[in-house]
Amino acid sequence: MKDRVSLSRTDFSLVIKNLKAEDFTVFRCVLAEYPKKEETEYRLHPITVSVSPAIVLASQPLSLDCNVEKSTVSTEIKWSAPQNPGFSSQDSTLRVTDVSGRDHGVWTCTVTYGGRTAVATTSVTVVDLSPNPPQPIYHTLGSSTSSLLLPCSLANKLDSSYLSGVGFKGGHWSFTPFPWDVTPEDSRGPQKFLLSPDPQPQWKTPQGLRVNGTALETERHNLSMVQKIEEGGGFYTCALDFKDGVQLSRTVRVEVLRIVSSQGNPALVGQELNLTCTLGHSSLNNLTLKWTAPRLSSISPLPSAPHQPLLSIPTVRENDKGMWHCQLLEEGKVLATATLSLRTERVPVDVWLVVSICGAAVALVLLLPLISICVRRHRQKMFIRRRRKPKYCRCKHPQVKGFYKS
Repeated sequence: MKDRVSLSRTDFSLVIKNLKAEDFTVFRCVLAEYPKKEETEYRLHPITVSVSPAIVLASQPLSLDCNVEKSTVSTEIKWSAPQNPGFSSQDSTLRVTDVSGRDHGVWTCTVTYGGRTAVATTSVTVVDLSPNPPQPIYHTLGSSTSSLLLPCSLANKLDSSYLSGVGFKGGHWSFTPFPWDVTPEDSRGPQKFLLSPDPQPQWKTPQGLRVNGTALETERHNLSMVQKIEEGGGFYTCALDFKDGVQLSRTVRVEVLRIVSSQGNPALVGQELNLTCTLGHSSLNNLTLKWTAPRLSSISPLPSAPHQPLLSIPTVRENDKGMWHCQLLEEGKVLATATLSLRTERVPVDVWLVVSICGAAVALVLLLPLISICVRRHRQKMFIRRRRKPKYCRCKHPQVKGFYKS
């Protein structure tokens, strides 16, 4: 003990380093100045803190104890949470019924006695997932941007090896479309990736093949995955399953911005075209849109933003081909940009031929009743003209036919 004990340079205080169990005993301080002699006795009391369990799963209960030996001096005990300074409890035994990631860290037990304080600490490891993103992730589809990194990680950058200590059974990523895109036969989509528990957690396909190049290989807390985004967007859920049916999950909402052409692509020259910038639903909340047309477009330049989702071109021209852009903004910040490479083409000759034939057929159908009516009326008139009136003999002395003399 001698190597751990020293006297303070400023006074006669005794300094003990690296306290051990045998240090909690009685110490006497004797000050002798002839002819006086003063003796003071100090008793060192241990503060014992314990936590159960030391590694706890989020949503599960936690118990912390702070015990002090009884003495003639009255004591007060106060617990403080690691990430919530406003939280405190004056009970020696503290029970937290619903643990979250904010409870991870060092808990402090403060003992107040005789105007002095003593502090004891204990560490709590909470296995939890990081909170959901505060707002949806906005994305655009394209040949090179159809995939997106979807965030999911263990809170406080906790190593995935801690999962085995809380009964980890496996995990998965799954997809659910938005309600307005759900058809009667649709339901929660199949699990896109599976997280195996042994020997070290790793991502696999539903067929059991290992997925290489994931963030989990280099960052043992990172469960994020690069996934191909569905055309309509939806909810992507990262879930971890534990014993007794406990599940931790976080859901990422992905909104897909796209430009929809009323004619498709290419557009026919000379006809009307409507371009719609949409997220798949009518509500934009506090978001705004900004259109950018090709420099030589027939409707360029556009009025200043914000713009409406619907952009109408009354008559498509050759100059309207090119790159059309639609930006989604929040307070001036660009969240996503949708692009449409519009092509134009003239109406083919065979199309005009079909239109002419159809027009002639319609005209013929309309003329047939008129022709029939005219023919019927003409026949009626001819029949009336051909009707002969009866002839009567006007001779003075009529005779039988054939006996008239010349």
